[in-house]
Amino acid sequence: MIVGIVMGLVMGVVISLITGFWLWLAAGAAVGLATGALMKPPAE
Repeated sequence: MIVGIVMGLVMGVVISLITGFWLWLAAGAAVGLATGALMKPPAE
């Protein structure tokens, strides 16, 4: 779960820097949350 959130935040930051459109940061965080919820790693 945490890994998905971190990945989403990193993706959001990278896309935000590239596009200069900071709302992508929120979108990246949302994607990270969704990814973490779907993956549900057994190591958690």
